[in-house]
Amino acid sequence: EITGVVARAGSDEIGLDPMGLNQTDTFLVLKPREEWQLANKDALIAKVRTVLDQMPGIKYSFTQPIDMRVSEMIIGVRGDLAIKVFGPDLPTLNQIAAKIEGVMKTVPGNQDVYTVQN
Repeated sequence: EITGVVARAGSDEIGLDPMGLNQTDTFLVLKPREEWQLANKDALIAKVRTVLDQMPGIKYSFTQPIDMRVSEMIIGVRGDLAIKVFGPDLPTLNQIAAKIEGVMKTVPGNQDVYTVQN
């Protein structure tokens, strides 16, 4: 189903993109839908997840480019839901974030739960 992969790191040249310099977008170029062997988009995502889950240290989510950008502009993160924790001590914040991530992963229906690395 995938014919190519395009990746982009950092913000655009004119500074209109809310993406941070340390972030990367990866886009999958797909065959026409009628050429797919898999039943639907959910099956394709599940198959890609099995590959990505074998790569240590990466954080990913599946979205459409316009949805992702709108979420970034409105709430400042990629995704439909964000939990932000504030405080002066970064190690403590990272510990709290890891605990929250663990709880969120147990909620039925949640996918692509991750903590932004600080």
